[in-house]
Amino acid sequence: MPSLYARSTHTQPPPRCVHARQVGITFDDFQLVRIGPFPFNPQLSILETLRGHLRAVGWPPGFNHLPNCTILISDISDAWADVDARSIVVRAKTKVRGRQLMEIWNMFVRGGVQACANAVAATFTPENYVGSTSPDPEACTVSVRSWNIKGNFAIRMACSEFVEEIYRYDVNIFQETQMAKEWMGVVVDVPGYTRWSLEREYYGETRHQGGGVVALVREGVGLKMSTALSSPDILVLESPEMVVIGAYILPEGSVWHTFTEESPYECLEDLMAICRASGKLVVVVGDLNARTGESGQRTSADKVTSPRGNALLRACDANEMHILNGLPRFDESSRRKAVVDYAIGNERALAAVANLKIGLERRMWSDHAEIVLNLRVDGRPPLVRRRAKDITRAPRKRMRKPTLPVSTELDRLMVQAVESQLTPDNALRRLYGPVFKETSPIHIYVDGSGIDNGTSRARAGSGVFFGPGSKKNLAVRVPDEQTNGRAEVYAILRALQATHRHQTLVIYSDSEYVIGMVTTWAARKAAIGWQVTNGDILRDIAGLLEERPAAVTFKKVKAHSGNAHNDAADALAKNSADSLPVPSYEPMDWKLRRVDPAGCCCEPCRSKGPILSRDKVRSELGERRGHEGDPTYGKETPADIESALNVAAGHARCRERQREIRMELLNAPTDKEFWQVYKRLWSARAFEESEFTADDLRRVFEERMNPIMPTPASFDQDRLHLNEDAEALLVGDSVDATPLQSFSRVVVMEDIEKAKLRLVGRLDSAAGEDQISYREIMGMDNELLLALCNRCLELKSAPSAWLRTQLVGLLKKDKPKGDPASYRTIGLESCFLKFMMSVVTRRVEEWAESRGALPGSQNGFRKGYRTNNNVLVLQAAVDKAKAQGRPLYAVFVDLTNAFPSAHHATLWLKLRRLGAGGRMFDWLRWIYGEMTYFVLHDGEKSDEFKSSVGILIGDTCSPILWALYMSDLPGFMSRDDGDVSLDGISVTNVEQADDVLLLSMSREGLRRKVEGISRWCQVNFMLFNETKSVVLVFGGKASAGDREPLEFGEGCQLQVVKEVSYLGFLITSTGSSGPLRKHYTVKAQCHEHGIRMCINTTVHLSSQAGYSAFLA
Repeated sequence: MPSLYARSTHTQPPPRCVHARQVGITFDDFQLVRIGPFPFNPQLSILETLRGHLRAVGWPPGFNHLPNCTILISDISDAWADVDARSIVVRAKTKVRGRQLMEIWNMFVRGGVQACANAVAATFTPENYVGSTSPDPEACTVSVRSWNIKGNFAIRMACSEFVEEIYRYDVNIFQETQMAKEWMGVVVDVPGYTRWSLEREYYGETRHQGGGVVALVREGVGLKMSTALSSPDILVLESPEMVVIGAYILPEGSVWHTFTEESPYECLEDLMAICRASGKLVVVVGDLNARTGESGQRTSADKVTSPRGNALLRACDANEMHILNGLPRFDESSRRKAVVDYAIGNERALAAVANLKIGLERRMWSDHAEIVLNLRVDGRPPLVRRRAKDITRAPRKRMRKPTLPVSTELDRLMVQAVESQLTPDNALRRLYGPVFKETSPIHIYVDGSGIDNGTSRARAGSGVFFGPGSKKNLAVRVPDEQTNGRAEVYAILRALQATHRHQTLVIYSDSEYVIGMVTTWAARKAAIGWQVTNGDILRDIAGLLEERPAAVTFKKVKAHSGNAHNDAADALAKNSADSLPVPSYEPMDWKLRRVDPAGCCCEPCRSKGPILSRDKVRSELGERRGHEGDPTYGKETPADIESALNVAAGHARCRERQREIRMELLNAPTDKEFWQVYKRLWSARAFEESEFTADDLRRVFEERMNPIMPTPASFDQDRLHLNEDAEALLVGDSVDATPLQSFSRVVVMEDIEKAKLRLVGRLDSAAGEDQISYREIMGMDNELLLALCNRCLELKSAPSAWLRTQLVGLLKKDKPKGDPASYRTIGLESCFLKFMMSVVTRRVEEWAESRGALPGSQNGFRKGYRTNNNVLVLQAAVDKAKAQGRPLYAVFVDLTNAFPSAHHATLWLKLRRLGAGGRMFDWLRWIYGEMTYFVLHDGEKSDEFKSSVGILIGDTCSPILWALYMSDLPGFMSRDDGDVSLDGISVTNVEQADDVLLLSMSREGLRRKVEGISRWCQVNFMLFNETKSVVLVFGGKASAGDREPLEFGEGCQLQVVKEVSYLGFLITSTGSSGPLRKHYTVKAQCHEHGIRMCINTTVHLSSQAGYSAFLA
């Protein structure tokens, strides 16, 4: 038969497999097994690597149904890379041997070979694979999975285990993705699959993004999204033979008119009627929030019916459709409890369904069960690729993640760190360890209570309830911050402390927050050293759970629902809240506790075995269907609804235009056309196609990132040669003489945790050439990251991937696109290197602050300093001059290519003179010397080059290094009678990184300060830009001569202007209302426009009113 999937030939099995089928091998003669993500070895073939992993482990002889290693290997006939380039497909000689391979891999290889820890094996039917044949040449099988995932779609798609499961099915339909349209850009693509999505677009503001449906369809299946039939929360996929509808229908009584004009359920009924007339095979899957009980031959674990369920049954009868859940023709798995999740089909679908399965709830992902059905579909002509007008396909990535080098020790350490990323369940297992001891469970109810929260009278207490009359019951006052959340956390701590570590526990809490913090989010919070609210207590809870050999299960109970034990814990908490305050909490000393000889010495604790279960800490959150199942959530008053409807028309017009733009963008059939549409729609001249090559741009960047030739006459050439000669003498290992040994202390776990904490909020930053992102680094094992960082410092080296920085060009404003010199240099350094540099940066900052190396005038990149500080200094100086009846002269200095011009030899000499030294300082110098660059332009890579000037582009450590490079500038400033004094401090200059502002109340004093910074540029090899540097004169008493150009040096001069843009502020020197009046007037006008848009009417605000509104 024709291949069901239109894939390129290089992804198909080798020709010898085809030949085997031709000589009589049928489906019963072999089994395919997919293993992924597979740890490839570039030095070995795939088959040799697979055999090596199997030989590296041994399975116990007690498993008599499993073959020995020699027999298993002999029955593996072939292995090749799958289409995703991350997995392999293994051909076993028999189905029995294939299942045994899967069992051995999952039971023994994953746990016995560290590199294979994330690689999952699964068998699959050859008829569902590329190039396969089928007993029926006119039919093929399509597998459809439907699953309500309860939100966090982007996060789930970042998890390899979740993505791997997608490959098991041809069509994956997820409901309740809870994604806004603009958020879908962060979702990773799945190679080999096309994504379609529907997101709710609300008429007004909403506190919660709900609903949403996403479909991932294997390329070649032929199903495409029909925008004509789709509607909010109902996604329709259509092909010439079949229609698949993925739907999420709100619970009965929920508000839907905030995002659609028609009831979603009524839309579904209408759609069923339309599909009935089509004559096609029709399948409806999804969460319909209907309870239909049992009817006819169909059985169900849920015997209850609801009004929605009765309506659904009537709609099925009217449209000759059948609920497939629980039909006797399918096996027992089709009768599992799905409650509100359904598979429905017409007569053709009923005949075509080969099997249907309802999965088990997997709480780590969702509290809904997934539904999977396999359909026998008639053959169809090959898919014709064309520009489809009804697709909203997300553009696929243009490049796959490169293979990391493994040639050096540090390369291999980096690969180990990358491979240490775990699924959420495995990360929790790594944090807490396995179970070695098991007893009858003790049930404990905990609760916290906060009274007068947020006030000075706030008080909080924790209750721990073991049972009526139990002497272990606790009512304790919460230490430190008096909040309800801290009370809930503290209650769990006291419950763990009150029980023996060998006892199996079941702890009940009505706080989903605290259960999530010690289960779902625990591994992520531990990775950043528990630097979160209540982290001192949570860290100790995690430590207590880790040292326990027995399991702990956390169960969610509904508060104030009549549960006597939970109510008892609540009463204890409330009583304790009114008790006397207690001393501050003292965190446990875990270093001392872990080496305490008085610790438990029982056999399970001592030997850490035998392992009874891998899951020590589990959570059960109970029956929950999200906010939309709560009739009180998101309820809107009639006034709210009326207000939303008043602006609906305007919003609808905006959305329609936005939809047109998006459709044009997303319907682009190729990557090239996608970017062409993108550039045209946004008029982004910075991204327009150019006629030059990557090497043309490289020549410009290479010249820009190396010393200017010939050396400018303004540079002090004697000082330049002297600095270079002196820096060349800095050979060997330098000595760390800093008081805190900032550059020689080993990196400790706290450094790694704080470096990860800095990544929070920047997880989606652009990655470097190695394509390792901050998000991936966050999931890596801290111990391996710690070992890698320290080993880099010990060897004064780095992994190979760290030493190549990718450069791209960004067109400068109002510059010709055809000239490579018009492009700004943007560096994409390895995120892994930036993570290491974050550790280094913290040490440099520690030393600089303790040494007092940074002058008070430098405001840039310093903790506790705000961007607008310098503007406020300027405003204060203008007020001071005005009060004295004198003008204020200010020069806004522009340095040409300041960061890329920092002279390396001068930088290292300055740091050495300030006292820097030690292995971290030496490593930093080594990195600068070894870094290479290449340019990526229009998909083309240039030759590599090196740079001998400039701080690293896009590097974490660059800001503090620049601040230190410029730290001696105040020494070049003259002191004059006209200097501005604020609060007794003479203010001659202030800097925001390389944006320098010079101030004086005399023209002559200003001239001397300009000459001072000019001299600083000469000896630091910077170019003072006379054209862009300007003078402003504030004050009405300035003389006419003050408006003339300011002359300095040998024939140099600066122009006097009336306004300038400085740090995002429009500064003006005219008028009596201050330098910022025009800036805030413009902002007020923008605010007035915003008010007009919000209230949908014409208004006029006075300048003062708009100004006040903006400030409010």
